[in-house]
Amino acid sequence: MKNRIRFMFAWHKIVLNFKSFISSILVMTISLILIAFSLFFYHGTQYVENQYDHTLTKGMSRSGIFGFTSHPYRDYDIMNELYNSKEIESIGSTTLGGNDFECFSELRAIQSGNASDYVNSISGFLEILWINKTLLGFSELKLDTGNMITDQEINDGVMYMYLGSAYKDKVELGTIYEESNSKFQVQGFLERGSTWIDPDTINGIYVTDANNVLELENSVIVADDYIHVGGLFFSISDGTTRDEAVKAITDIADKHEREITVGFLDDMYKSENEDTRLLISYIVRIMAVVVFSSLVMISCLQIVAILNDRRTYGILYSIGANEKDIGAIIIYENIIRAIFSFLLCSIGILPIVHNWYGGDILWSPFKEIVLQKVLPVVFISLIPIAIISCLAPLIFLHRTTPSQLIGGKND
Repeated sequence: MKNRIRFMFAWHKIVLNFKSFISSILVMTISLILIAFSLFFYHGTQYVENQYDHTLTKGMSRSGIFGFTSHPYRDYDIMNELYNSKEIESIGSTTLGGNDFECFSELRAIQSGNASDYVNSISGFLEILWINKTLLGFSELKLDTGNMITDQEINDGVMYMYLGSAYKDKVELGTIYEESNSKFQVQGFLERGSTWIDPDTINGIYVTDANNVLELENSVIVADDYIHVGGLFFSISDGTTRDEAVKAITDIADKHEREITVGFLDDMYKSENEDTRLLISYIVRIMAVVVFSSLVMISCLQIVAILNDRRTYGILYSIGANEKDIGAIIIYENIIRAIFSFLLCSIGILPIVHNWYGGDILWSPFKEIVLQKVLPVVFISLIPIAIISCLAPLIFLHRTTPSQLIGGKND
């Protein structure tokens, strides 16, 4: 029997047993969605960690945040003393803000509609990423010349601006912008693909936020001395342990009689998302039970379908079909079932991604997590699922003779 004929028999059998086919597809789809759900949770948490580790010079484990609990957070003496200590590599604050200075009209026109913050995009303000000079080494920001920003000398009489790659060839290097008592000078253009952490990281790191890192192609960076937010980022020097860094920070804080809190980004991330990790472990256990139950249920549904169509199989045997032909028909059925289930699972994962990221489906995490990591594994997992679901009906047919399949007139 040719494969085309086998496939036609399989399709015809599906049409005749459509309700059973739909039931088995729903069962298999639920199993696949649970697998996809677990994989998405796992890779979603890894995605955030990878973003930070890729952006931060020292990675999450050697970068942290400390804040003041008993004093206003703009304590420049402590910040400068820590910056000059051997244990701390970089320290300072960073923030995003809109600016409507008239002198920035040229920059606003280039950035228009491409600001990181939606409010800045629609307000017409120039979005500026303010970074303390002492924090520039927190991320490996490179200029298009290949030099690090930190390699440049900082002039205290002017605020240096570093523009994203979108401004190159549109703004001249060295351009000066003046407004009131402020003077800004374009000191360089960032290397394409440059990134910086979202300043809101100071408030916590969450797996449900895919915008932990800012793409700087359309950004304007200003290096300043002003502490902007209620906490400071820091990274520790090479050769310094975390305990040594914490001791250096607390010693200087005690010297100035300040109460502070200190934490590293990786510890913050694990602590703030402990409930999510616990949920993942429960989902994995539920998934294992559901997948096993689904395999049993699908096998039972197929055996029931074979019993209902046993005379059809008996007649096929009587007209020359062999066990290989009948087995191929069952395998084709499961392949068709697997394809439909995979398509439904691919559609079903979209609401999960949509809700996970607060009502948005962002292309970058969707591509990296769902398209590259989740769906390929789900598709591969279909192979053993389809094989196992074929075993019970194939074993049943192998142990049944054609005469038993045809049966008597009262069967």
